[in-house]
Amino acid sequence: MPERAPDRLARAVLLLMALALAGLVPELPGWVLAWCGACLAAGLLQAKRLLPPLPRWVRLGLVLAGCAGVLATPGELSRIEFGATVLAVLVGVKALELATHRDKLSALLLSLFLAVAGALCSPGLGTALALLLPALAALAALAAAGGALRPEARVPGRLRLAGGLLLAALPLAGALFLFFPRVSAGVVPLPAPGSLSGISDQLSPGDLAPVARNQAPAFRVEFHGPAPRPAARYWRCLTLSLFDGRQWRRRTPSLFPPPLAQSARPVAYTIALEPHWHTWLPTLDLPLQSTDQGQLDADRCLATRGPVRSRLRYSATSVLDFATPQPPRVPDWSLDLPATGNRRTLALGRRLAEEHPAPGDRVRAVLDLFGSGDFAYTLSPPPLGRDQTDDFLFATRSGYCGHYASAAAFLLRAAGVPARIVMGYLGGEDNPMGDYALVRQSNAHVWVEALLPDSGWTRVDPTLAVAPRLAEFGPETVFSPEDLAELRPQSRFGLSPELLQELGMAWDALAFRADPWLGDYDLTAQEALLRGLGIAPRTWSGRATALAAGLALAVLAGFALRPALSRLGRGPRPDPAAALYARFCTRLARTGLPRPPHQGPLDYARRVSRLRPDLGPETAAIAGLYADLRYGRAPSPRDLHELRRRVRAFRPGRHERT
Repeated sequence: MPERAPDRLARAVLLLMALALAGLVPELPGWVLAWCGACLAAGLLQAKRLLPPLPRWVRLGLVLAGCAGVLATPGELSRIEFGATVLAVLVGVKALELATHRDKLSALLLSLFLAVAGALCSPGLGTALALLLPALAALAALAAAGGALRPEARVPGRLRLAGGLLLAALPLAGALFLFFPRVSAGVVPLPAPGSLSGISDQLSPGDLAPVARNQAPAFRVEFHGPAPRPAARYWRCLTLSLFDGRQWRRRTPSLFPPPLAQSARPVAYTIALEPHWHTWLPTLDLPLQSTDQGQLDADRCLATRGPVRSRLRYSATSVLDFATPQPPRVPDWSLDLPATGNRRTLALGRRLAEEHPAPGDRVRAVLDLFGSGDFAYTLSPPPLGRDQTDDFLFATRSGYCGHYASAAAFLLRAAGVPARIVMGYLGGEDNPMGDYALVRQSNAHVWVEALLPDSGWTRVDPTLAVAPRLAEFGPETVFSPEDLAELRPQSRFGLSPELLQELGMAWDALAFRADPWLGDYDLTAQEALLRGLGIAPRTWSGRATALAAGLALAVLAGFALRPALSRLGRGPRPDPAAALYARFCTRLARTGLPRPPHQGPLDYARRVSRLRPDLGPETAAIAGLYADLRYGRAPSPRDLHELRRRVRAFRPGRHERT
């Protein structure tokens, strides 16, 4: 019995399934990726006839085992992630059954659904462009497998048809995207808490060092007026006030912020915040009032009621030069220290209190200690022992902002100065291509606030005492070459790091301007659009009117594209001379003189002249002109015009009557 040839269509389907899965790699658990990879490899062996098909009961068992594995996966999955993970498991099993034509069509449809799941998990311009290739390829394969193309159609023709189908679907997709009623809770719950930001409600020395290597965007800022210099951009997120000797934690403040004494003009700005699954909202230190998206607490930190699960835009106003009022009494927590541990730091604090009676002088003494030149700023500090503050101040003296802020707050409290930790971001990179500032996760920063008699809660940044150029000029002037190699792009594909940086900024600006429509178009944005069109967004009649109008425009656009789509997949159009000659032959065929497929134009003209002498001169002239144009030289506008004139004037019946 002869061996069966490898199934080439099945291999193409497996490739498309792998492309669709590639868009979900960041969202899927590791074991699901390994599962799908093993299934695709087994399916490829089956397509090459190197592995026999698996029995149905085995495939059913794999489906049940995969779904059970998804349910037992540790960690929290959002609804969209859960559905995408189950779909990925099913796609993996489907790779093992591609024996029939129906199986291949089903696998292609599942690949399209998987691509849509990738778009839901991570909406945005980058995702849309990344999914374009698998969507085009899957549609092209569906068109070929479903008989919409001729069997001999090549890859360019198939992709042309797939592109036409996507183009035809754009009006309808746009109408549904803009006008279909949306839910207020949002469509895309995003991944697990704590996985998207390094800012949390607790801090141990060194916690933010890994975050400094994360170049992902945290938020983007558009200033309504002159932008503050980078060294003045302290982005406040939350305060940490409780300390147990190893870790700083947050207390829950009241929701009544005290008034501010300000001496500078307020700075207005709009922030586009990436989802981080926490409630805090970064604001320029210090914000003046609550916003439409968040409420200020007594520590003047802005927060929402629920976690930020999708991109959020909000406007705020802050002042850079301020003084907070002195509280009626010093809070007990602001001087609280553990009863045991870190004895050398406690002794140093008491000595500072004895040497400097004024609280402001004690603060300056602490900053002078860190600025003495004996401390180092690094992303790779040595580990600390049980008494972390003692080890840092008197042994290692190397660390990141978390080390310096924690040690400074401890030392100030030991010296009798009320202090707390503030977590947020520092600086931001101005993007000249988009007229906004980009703040990355690597800009995460920690500083201290000390309660002073004259100015209230006052910012104290011990990190800048060690690395004074950090805020103004960035990490290039502070970090070692080894640390910088992790933070900055390296040369790739022959492109310099500077060019890569510029290309990254250009892409970020493009994505930032597109995200309000692709990723941030929620219920609020839809209602604003409807109000701009003069439609009441909160009534069913208004929404029905908008949806009906959008669908009507989509249908009209589809009819306008229909002539162009009808020509897709038919192969290349004949040249004009061949089209005119074909029309000439059709007219002769109606008189009973069809041209055999094997007969050339000159032989055909001689045959017509012999059978119909009245048509001989005109037939010979048209055939000779066509043969000269088609086979002799490239067509010129004048020759084509003469051939077109003769073919239009040729009437076999008229010649017969004369």
